[in-house]
Amino acid sequence: MQRIGVFVCHCGTNIAGTVDVKAVAEALKNEQGVVFSTDYQYMCSQSGQDIIKEAIAEHHLTGIVVCSCSPSMHEVTFRKTAAAAGLNPYMVEIANIREQCSWVHKDMPIGTEKAIILAKAAVAKVNLNAPLTPGESPVTKRALVIGGGIAGTSAALTAMNRGKRTVVIANPMESESLYKAEKITNYPGLAGLSGREMSELLRRQLVGSGAKLIRGRALNVMDMGGSFGVAVGN
Repeated sequence: MQRIGVFVCHCGTNIAGTVDVKAVAEALKNEQGVVFSTDYQYMCSQSGQDIIKEAIAEHHLTGIVVCSCSPSMHEVTFRKTAAAAGLNPYMVEIANIREQCSWVHKDMPIGTEKAIILAKAAVAKVNLNAPLTPGESPVTKRALVIGGGIAGTSAALTAMNRGKRTVVIANPMESESLYKAEKITNYPGLAGLSGREMSELLRRQLVGSGAKLIRGRALNVMDMGGSFGVAVGN
């Protein structure tokens, strides 16, 4: 079971003006895994960070929840604080009780109730979290385009012009609706061509660009942890 610490920030009056921060800290003490819960004027300050570090060491915390402002402002701050105290930085969760709560409510009981809900959700997430280790993976500059019509051909040509090896999965021209059109009347610069002529022009330009053409249909796209696989069929 996790040993979670909860730290509720007043953010001056930005949060404390419409959220009873002490009530939030008190309510979270009863949540599963929570062994420590407190509040402080400015958690992002050096003294606030010191409170977090001391609690991690004293209570042997395995995860923390900071109820404060948006993660875009101080998530990195609190992750660095956790790491400095020997806690995996990815065991830090932010409950945004400022932008998502205090700034959109004027009634303190309602703001406090919502803040407690957001904090409980963050605690529940920490209970399911596991420490992570950042890593790096090589990036292969390749592009896959599904569809060989006007949009697909344009995308493939753009990718090739930018130096990316490109694969296009496309149905046989004869099965496409463009191929079957008697005359193209709504495409600038190519008025008067038949659908067949335009399809053949697109296909020649596509193949001439060096893009690899695979005839068929994309049946499934699979995420393989940073890489992607595509199943192709008829």
